Formats: sequence, structure tokens, C-alpha cells
Amino acid sequence: MIISYFGHSCFVLKGEYSICIDPYKNIGYDLPEIKTDYYFCSHNHYDHNAYQKSMGKNALYDDKFTKIKTFHDEEKGKLRGENLVLSFKTEGIKFTHLGDLGESENLDLIEKIKDTDVLFIPVGGNYTINYKQALKYVEKINAKIIIPMHYKFGKSTVDIDGVENFLHEASNFTIEKKDSPIKIELPLTGKKIIVLKAEV
Repeated sequence: MIISYFGHSCFVLKGEYSICIDPYKNIGYDLPEIKTDYYFCSHNHYDHNAYQKSMGKNALYDDKFTKIKTFHDEEKGKLRGENLVLSFKTEGIKFTHLGDLGESENLDLIEKIKDTDVLFIPVGGNYTINYKQALKYVEKINAKIIIPMHYKFGKSTVDIDGVENFLHEASNFTIEKKDSPIKIELPLTGKKIIVLKAEV
């Protein structure tokens, strides 16, 4: 599977099929039009729902993708609404994208995704879990590869923190910084954090 990172929470995965997750608009840098088989928007906010950028079908209606309802805040969605976690297995690898998860500890979610191989997790705080809360999820989920997302960099206009605090807190993990795209394939061993340089 080839993973491309376009900043914020937007990834394009290409393998057996292709999917664009959480395409955005108006966040300080531009997302190019991306042709994929599927798209998925974790929630209906402008920085996650620019589905027009992908010409594909909505993964929301395809059963090979598991959608798990969570909340965008600590008050059962009263502040920012619901959030859908996306989980799917392809090429023998299970991928989970947490979207804008805002719950500091959702034990039911952890149980459902603890066998994830590749975890995309927000770390920038303010609108989502912060870096300390993110690390607690990382410690309880058995992912082999953790890819931080939803953090501020470059020309981003979204009021969130950068990735630095998360990396400092996670200093006991193996941390690799790589250019996007990367190739993920079996076997996956150990547990490491991969910080991707966005293609924008």
C-alpha cells in the first residue's frame, strides 16, 4: 500500500483500491484534485469534507470499510458534533484513521481497533485530542506504525499545535521522519512513529 500525505488529516492510500481520506479546503494551503476509487469524510467540517476533490465513491456506503461513531469533543458531541473513525483491512494490513477524535479515552473504541496495524492519529489538540491524550491511545492500541496528523505546519491557518510536543512526549518510541509517499507492506515488526512530510 502506498500512503501519500497532503497535510492536516488528508491521506491518499493506493493499493488494491485507492481512497482519499478527509480532503480539505481553505486551510492556508491547497489540496490538488485527487482521483481515487473512494473518498471518506470523518465529519462535515470544511477542513475534512471537500469530497469534490476526489472523483470516487463515498466509502461511507461500502461495507468493506468499518465506520465507528465517536465524538468530536468531550461532551458527547454537544460542542462539535460526531466524528467517524474509519477502519479497513487491505493487503493483509489493517488501517485506522481516527478523524477528529475529541474523546480523551474511549475504551469501546480502543477495544474495536486495538489490532490495528497502521494508525493515523490527531495530535494537535484544541479541536481534537491533544498530544498527551494521543499518546495514551498509542500506548493502548497495538499498531506497528503510528502516523501523527491534524497538526499545524507551514502555512496552515488552523488554530492547533504542531507535532513537536507529541514527538517529545513519545521520545521512547522509534521515530522516523520521511518524505511522502511511503510504501507499507508486510511483514510489519516493532512499533514506530512515522512523521510524513506533506506533499503541499
